[in-house]
Amino acid sequence: LARAALNDALLEVGKSADEPWATDIARVLLRARANIRHTDSNGMSTLHWAANRGLYELVELLLSSGALVDGEAAVDDKPSCRHTPLQMGVMGGHARVVNQLLDADADPSLRSADGRQLIHIAALAPCQDFVEMLVKRGRQQARAPHSRPDPSPSPTSPSPTSLAPSLALA
Repeated sequence: LARAALNDALLEVGKSADEPWATDIARVLLRARANIRHTDSNGMSTLHWAANRGLYELVELLLSSGALVDGEAAVDDKPSCRHTPLQMGVMGGHARVVNQLLDADADPSLRSADGRQLIHIAALAPCQDFVEMLVKRGRQQARAPHSRPDPSPSPTSPSPTSLAPSLALA
């Protein structure tokens, strides 16, 4: 019962708190061993809520404490969330958090439960600059040199041009 209360308290921090308070309280709850991967009845984790609310410092704390950047898979009888934390950040209109999640290797190619790509969600977001930002980021990924010393692509490594379409319209 005490563990469940800690887990639920951590979720509430992401749902309703301002950033300085949220980060401080979350830090205390995590030290008390709250489960960072706990989700509510809709499959939303604290990371989902923090991304949607634009709580940059809380997102940073959660990621550095082991939160899964792309969200949780369905566990037991709980559904997984219909959206990833990255999609939630876009829907909330929080460019700084969106960039933070992308920098932490959030997968922009994952689709929402209703099949929408991130670029489609971005087109409907409160911040219309998201589409341009995502396309620009996709181009930067395509131009970034691969860490492989051999310039010829292997069958398992993506070509630079295969990275950009994950952000483009289907």
